[in-house]
Amino acid sequence: MSQEHIYFQDEHAVITNARAIIHGKTFSMVNVTSVAQSTEAPQTTIPMLLILGGILIILVAIFVVLAGDGSSAWCGSVGFIMLVVGWLLKRSAKAKHWMVIGSASGETRALWAYDPAYIAQIVAAVNQAIVERG
Repeated sequence: MSQEHIYFQDEHAVITNARAIIHGKTFSMVNVTSVAQSTEAPQTTIPMLLILGGILIILVAIFVVLAGDGSSAWCGSVGFIMLVVGWLLKRSAKAKHWMVIGSASGETRALWAYDPAYIAQIVAAVNQAIVERG
């Protein structure tokens, strides 16, 4: 039996010519038929709702103030806060980058990170192990 060669190793994953251990789950390299990197867009529904709600509340507050009722100025402040919080949430949303392992039984999203270079490094290691397996 040949000696196991390590292509990549860190606290989340170990990739060798015989197996891939990702977060404690072991994949036999004999059964791995492909590996790919995919990207999942960030969720922006809640930030967009906050932004639109904030704009709507600000517009209502402006119309109420222009109509002569100055007591609704606090409503504009609430709308502004919603607008700012929504904008900050949308700006801080990040895409998830996944390593997808293919086998005869289908595809598995094995590992994700916000750093695409980290996932690309692991995908390259698995590709190298598949190529050298023959």
